[in-house]
Amino acid sequence: MKQPKLSQRQKNIIHIISDSDKEYITVKDIADNLDISTRTVQRDLVGIEEFLFENDFDLIKKPGKGLMLNENKQAINYLYELLDMIDSSKQYEKTERVNFILSRLLTSKQAIKYFAFSVYLDISEKTLSEDLNFIEKWLSIYDIKLIRKRGEGISIQGEERAIRKAQARLINEVLNDDKKLEILRGINDDTKVDFIRQNDVLSMIDRNIMEKTKNALNNVFAKLNISLSDNSYIGLLVHISLAIERLKQNKKLDYSENIINNLKDSKEYIFAEKIIEELEKEFEIEIPEFEVYYVAMHIKGAKIIGENQKENDVKDIIEAYQISDALINRMQEIFKLDLKSDLRLEEDLKTHLIPALTRLKFNFNIKNPILDEIKEKYNPIFLALKKISPKIFNDISNISINNPIPDDEIGYIAIHFITSIERKIVETVSINVLIVCPTGYGTSMLLATNFRNHLNNINIVGNASVMKLNKKYLEDNKIDLIVSTVDIDNIIEENNIKNIDYIEMPAIPSEKDYVFITTKLKKLSREKYYSKNLNLDSKITDKSLVKDDSYTLAQEIYNVSNNLNRLFDDIRFFTKEKSKDLHILSAKIISDNKIEYEKIKKALIDREKISTTYFEEYKLHLLHAKCDIEKPKLAFGKIKDSNQNIIVMISNKINNEEIIKLFSLLSSEIIENENFFKAIESFNENEIRKTVLNKIYIIIDSKINLGGKKWHSN
Repeated sequence: MKQPKLSQRQKNIIHIISDSDKEYITVKDIADNLDISTRTVQRDLVGIEEFLFENDFDLIKKPGKGLMLNENKQAINYLYELLDMIDSSKQYEKTERVNFILSRLLTSKQAIKYFAFSVYLDISEKTLSEDLNFIEKWLSIYDIKLIRKRGEGISIQGEERAIRKAQARLINEVLNDDKKLEILRGINDDTKVDFIRQNDVLSMIDRNIMEKTKNALNNVFAKLNISLSDNSYIGLLVHISLAIERLKQNKKLDYSENIINNLKDSKEYIFAEKIIEELEKEFEIEIPEFEVYYVAMHIKGAKIIGENQKENDVKDIIEAYQISDALINRMQEIFKLDLKSDLRLEEDLKTHLIPALTRLKFNFNIKNPILDEIKEKYNPIFLALKKISPKIFNDISNISINNPIPDDEIGYIAIHFITSIERKIVETVSINVLIVCPTGYGTSMLLATNFRNHLNNINIVGNASVMKLNKKYLEDNKIDLIVSTVDIDNIIEENNIKNIDYIEMPAIPSEKDYVFITTKLKKLSREKYYSKNLNLDSKITDKSLVKDDSYTLAQEIYNVSNNLNRLFDDIRFFTKEKSKDLHILSAKIISDNKIEYEKIKKALIDREKISTTYFEEYKLHLLHAKCDIEKPKLAFGKIKDSNQNIIVMISNKINNEEIIKLFSLLSSEIIENENFFKAIESFNENEIRKTVLNKIYIIIDSKINLGGKKWHSN
């Protein structure tokens, strides 16, 4: 039996699934148990599924219920023994390596030898070189040069202001909400040391400096009876702590007297002066005047909470109100929902835009920790705002239309619209539900009554027995969701019911069940509204979006982005021993079940009979085919102890043009994009994902710009 290298975290996930004692466990429950994100669990599951499948353990994945290991106790005990034999020594992922190297380069006073990084991170010189290439591009954003000299080592060269900005961005990128909370609450001394060790990026700031800075900030806030939002407070704390750290190393900023004079009379500058005075007392040092200006800029871009919130510059307030009104008007035109009546949206958006305008004017970055989730779940809202915002901001606030608004800022604006639009959709759209039980009465009637008492946007079309469940009945009654009190997986499959959601639920649901069904109903309401009820007048240009002849643009944008993002989330990476049965092994890895495996295996073998899919010049197996499966597949593989690579692209027989277009673009990239080809050669997962994501956004953007018209593959 093969024993791939699993991380300790992957072992822990297998233990959690096995310990559930033949009960389903959700990805979210696993994530909560291990204090990690659901995305991390999903990434780890790719390797876990491969391991369990190859070693003949039966992992069941059931939509709406979760995961379960369908094995007896003897088999599970054997699994535990197998796990104990597998090496799970620490392997640094690329992001961890890059962050560590950057943190050292941004703080070191001299060049660092190559071997220092190679030995500490336990990586080859080739891997280090690839990481440095990525770091060089990252630093170039801040006009910082990466200097590589054989015999001397690696160093950086750039202005002090740029180095501080890069340090702050790096720290903000690694600080998740839990770590921010630890900083805000304060942590015990022993824990602090461990916290710094586990997050090497934070070692750029001396923990004593951070604590003293917190004391100074808290004293000033208490005296002035104000506070900042948590994110703004963390941003200011990081900026000042880094500034103190750099000043102690005699690293000072260059500045112009005119810049300071333009801000001296503002309330932010006075506030900053109070903070600097407190810091000078706390650290017993003299802080240059330009640092006051820089702190003032951070305060101007922060969300101030308290009485002083009303003291914002009149010009900023007027601009924020005008932009807010313009955005709401345009989004109302686009989504055909009454957003103007949502007073909470109007108030929250205006409050958010006041500091956002300052950040945009002074080119301050802010990190949005849920940006990926927003893009994935609410892509139509995000894309609409990304398209219309630059002109609105430019017309009202003179923010250059050529200087794109960062996705993080668009994401924060989107949050306010998501809340409002979701609320309006739930009020507008009702979901047609069919409740199923073995007899068509009894438990289904009980569940229907419970639903009516607890849920609003639900229309229970009726109750049905399992035997009455067929495709024609569902289509005639326009059913959106099937809820069954028993397992009807086989019935669903036998009747070829594919486009209707189905979940299993007890007749007397728990609170957890109600949370799940409520989330499900919101998702279905959103999909139903975008696909059927949304009529868009014109394309997102100077006016709004155009209506396509056969489908609304909103429907197409939603379907395209949804299909592509689902495929992206399910990309798989694998390594394999050299084998004649490459098609069989590849089919195993990308299949979710045995039925799917048989279909994909046959399709790949049949395709190979037509002509070879191995390209000697590129040392590449391009395994591609079309077959009757539920969703398309994309995977990248490496054959061990060889220079051969594998790409697997399986499209389903549903005519999703965007999937074909993506596969076509990626095939072209192999030849035309040297960096993509190198990423495949070196099996660089991050770079491969970046290229795929870039092509996805090109497709989505082209769909918007074409106004919903069909594209043609090259």
